Amino acid sequence: MRVGSIVKLRVSILDNDVGALGLCYEEYKIGEHSGYSIIFENGRYDGFSLECKEVEKFLEEISFSKNHSRYEFKNVLQLSYDFDNGLFDDIFKNIKI
Repeated sequence: MRVGSIVKLRVSILDNDVGALGLCYEEYKIGEHSGYSIIFENGRYDGFSLECKEVEKFLEEISFSKNHSRYEFKNVLQLSYDFDNGLFDDIFKNIKI
């Protein structure tokens, strides 16, 4: 997985049903811990740890968006602004699974 990966939820979380789409917008490393941050089609977002096997448990990578692979995460306020202004609409409204 990498920034730009499009994922599908394996379980229901964050007010999203199984099968809801998400986009990886950040690869993170906090001390010894690393993982991926995902924003979902309802605008909710969360991080998924590699060490805790959360990526494998909760997410299935289904596609990749070259356009969004260059997204530069600054902070959650900017992420929410980008979501509210349609930056990710092409992913969440046009992907057929």
